[in-house]
Amino acid sequence: MHITWYGDSSFVFQCKEATVVFNPPSEKEQKKPLKKQGDIVMTSFDTQSQLFDPKTIKENPFVIDSPGEYEVKSVMIEGFSTKLQKEQEEAYVNIVYRFKAEGIRVCHLGYLDGALSEDNLDHIGIVDVLLLPIGGNNTVQAAKAVTIMNAIEPSIVIPMQHSDKKDDTYLDAFCDEIGEKREKGLDKIIVKKKTLPHEGTNLMFLAAHV
Repeated sequence: MHITWYGDSSFVFQCKEATVVFNPPSEKEQKKPLKKQGDIVMTSFDTQSQLFDPKTIKENPFVIDSPGEYEVKSVMIEGFSTKLQKEQEEAYVNIVYRFKAEGIRVCHLGYLDGALSEDNLDHIGIVDVLLLPIGGNNTVQAAKAVTIMNAIEPSIVIPMQHSDKKDDTYLDAFCDEIGEKREKGLDKIIVKKKTLPHEGTNLMFLAAHV
């Protein structure tokens, strides 16, 4: 499984079963469209929000923008909603996704801006790779992000919703909170089931391709 980050909450997972894309940005967001090939596209809000545009992904992918259980190209997917706390976002719910490919369990928390309930944690279950928001776009701040990470206990955590710049206050605050040294982000992370950490959580940094 190859993982590439395209800033904010946008990721591409190249798996043996399929290529999975999270939150391809729309032109409204003034970002360069991904224009990548993909088999499955998942978005954290309904695509009517115009934050994301699955049409920028080539090869007519299967689009998921609502909670539910799905199986696409042997990839098992579950999405469930969490209400956004901000009053101005009351019309929206955030969708948390978990999927399994190559025997690896991945969870993308989307734009989570509050604590997870016990029911949420039961839905998430065991996680090998966690994509964790750490403050950008009004998502959970560093201290709460660490609490959520510790509740899920993933093998690998990849911070998202930060700028990946030298003066990135969100990433600096997160690293300070967990007592880890900030490292240069990698262009790509390769994860294999047989090499997953057996104990503790391994923090990994990605450089944003924007």
